[in-house]
Amino acid sequence: MNAPVVLSVVFLLQVSISESGLTVHTPQPFPVAHVGSQVLLQCFFTVTPDVIDVKQLTVTWIQYAQTVATFTKGDIFEKQNLSLNAEGLKSGDASLLIRRVVLDDEGQYRCTVQHKGEEKDVDIHVNVRATPHVSIKLETNLSQSQGVVTCEAVSFYPQGISFNITRNSETLKIEKLTSSPSPSRWRLPDQSFSARSVYTFDVSDIRNSRDTFSCEVTHESVGQPITVSTTPVCGLTTGHVTWIVVVVLIVIVVLLVLLVLLILLLVLLYRWYSSSVKLSMITPLDEDDNVPTSLKCTLTGWRLKMVTVEWFENDNRIYTDHKPTDTECGTSVPLTDPCKYHIDRQCCGEENVLTLKIFCKSEDVLGAKFRCRATHRQTRRSVERSYEIHDRRAKPTVSNIQQNSTFENDDLELKVTASNFWPRNVTIEWFVDEEMKKEEELTGNPISGSDSYSAESVCRVTVQECENSRIMAKIHHESLNFPIVKTFTKRKGSLQCNINCLTYTKVHFPCVLLCELQGLKSDDKKVEMTWFRSPRSQGAKIKAGSDGWTIKSNKGFYVWEPNETLTYKNFLEFIPDEESELLMRYTCEVNHESLKEPFRRVLIPNLDRVIRPDVKLQKVVWTKNRCVLHCVIFNLHYPEDFKVTWTRKEKSTDKVEIVAGTEKWPAEISTVGPWMEAVNYKVISQLEFQPTPGSEDMTYCVTVDFPISEKSSRKRELNVRNLPAGQNRTRRHQ
Repeated sequence: MNAPVVLSVVFLLQVSISESGLTVHTPQPFPVAHVGSQVLLQCFFTVTPDVIDVKQLTVTWIQYAQTVATFTKGDIFEKQNLSLNAEGLKSGDASLLIRRVVLDDEGQYRCTVQHKGEEKDVDIHVNVRATPHVSIKLETNLSQSQGVVTCEAVSFYPQGISFNITRNSETLKIEKLTSSPSPSRWRLPDQSFSARSVYTFDVSDIRNSRDTFSCEVTHESVGQPITVSTTPVCGLTTGHVTWIVVVVLIVIVVLLVLLVLLILLLVLLYRWYSSSVKLSMITPLDEDDNVPTSLKCTLTGWRLKMVTVEWFENDNRIYTDHKPTDTECGTSVPLTDPCKYHIDRQCCGEENVLTLKIFCKSEDVLGAKFRCRATHRQTRRSVERSYEIHDRRAKPTVSNIQQNSTFENDDLELKVTASNFWPRNVTIEWFVDEEMKKEEELTGNPISGSDSYSAESVCRVTVQECENSRIMAKIHHESLNFPIVKTFTKRKGSLQCNINCLTYTKVHFPCVLLCELQGLKSDDKKVEMTWFRSPRSQGAKIKAGSDGWTIKSNKGFYVWEPNETLTYKNFLEFIPDEESELLMRYTCEVNHESLKEPFRRVLIPNLDRVIRPDVKLQKVVWTKNRCVLHCVIFNLHYPEDFKVTWTRKEKSTDKVEIVAGTEKWPAEISTVGPWMEAVNYKVISQLEFQPTPGSEDMTYCVTVDFPISEKSSRKRELNVRNLPAGQNRTRRHQ
């Protein structure tokens, strides 16, 4: 087994300044920001003796190994709440603006500038402050012996804070809370802190006094202490409190009784009002051709002779019961001029049956909306019901003219279908070159599960008429203003050949090519297709299926097209074993008896550049107590198994490498991922250990061995320098 090829690239994270070239600096490496404000992380760079070329400029801002903003050749990527100044980059200003600071914005940022192949960076540590909201509460009761002063600070950061409780400027209690855990301080969900300081005293000391109690809070987010004050209020006696409680309870009970009585009165009034007149829904009766001949509804209530009844057609009043008190039950009122409607009002116990009889033609009332309104003249309550007679005429859906069958004398039978129409009568006319050949008046057949109809018509034509004439079918229906016209044309057409690439991805994955021959007749099922490939530059052609080109399958079949022609489709599938097989020119040679010479179609697939997996080594955390290194593995085609080995060695002597996770170097190795980025996978291998004296003088290495399919491995090295204290801290909550 051949040893894997090891590619070694040394990543140096030291900031170096040369006499010429690219320099990066910041005038403010430790900015302080307050929550809710904005802060500018200043990063400037110079290019000497050249000028800045933004087309070759890349600026990257990283926070805890995560990219938060980039500028690449004019394109800007920014996370929400961050902003890069594109115009400032032209003059060497790569500063990053945080528009509204939150607690998660605290920590280490790295500004990396790449220009014409040269790369420099600078680190900036942001310290976030949150000002506390301070309140004081004084609880006293003369009937008891103790009083309590509570001073509370809410939503501050960082956690160090001190309280000073005074009485008339005399200190009563001082409490300082540092980073050590304390029951007087707790963390809020937004990662800020709240704290409370409590002082108890003898109530007799403040009897009949107006002393001022103050709370002074000191926090590093403000330059001066925050002071709040309060004065005591003499408490009530137990007898006073009892009397007040009794009076309040009596008032509440009286109000509740009055409220219940008011609700009952409103309910009775509403029932009296709503029961004065009621009208049922209008129901159709005795339908003729799906159009009702009468409409009926029921009127109920009390003193129905006080109810006025009105009927409307659309917005036109067709009947009003002007004198209902004089109207006897069982009256029938015909409406004339002309006589289209007839009104009946029949008494049946405590209800009236209202009927509107319709004597119009069906087409005259299609789409009409009838309304019945009943109004009680005493309560002024009005109820209205409506019923709309829908225009149910439905336009037919007509299919294309299709060839139904062929007779022995080569005559053809054409068919057209009309469906989903109402009413059921339809007329279909056939024309050959504008001359009527056939006319049919058809009665539609009911469609199962629907109230519409369908019908079909056939017409027999000769081959000459089909080949040389224009054949039309016109469909007439009463729902149509104009007939629907369908045309049938027998197209002779010429042969056409196309070649396409369906899938063409990477080594060991299936590739599928397609070649089509269009315009064939029904008896032209004699097509031969032969595939060849050759190098894109020069070289001999290799036939598919031969020893030089192994294929998985070569299938072909015929497909009917809407224009009554055939299309022959040939699919070629193969699996490339090497990258050189992806860089080929493909030719499909098509033979048919109607062709004087074969069709030759050439295809050069547009293959995306094959990207090999790569490795990047990063330093995430380097403090006195904890060190974390990341190995980022990206551009993985698929998340296969791979082996990651961490080692370290001394830079001066370059001794034998020590492997992480052994007794000589106890370190924790964990893996995060994989996850998708674009079309490839990404994985992070994390190394965490406790530094020892001399750890910063080591060279840290990571080697990644990929599967046999990748036939390679990657190795990266990292020289760690000991940064000044605080310049490479970990996150706030760690």
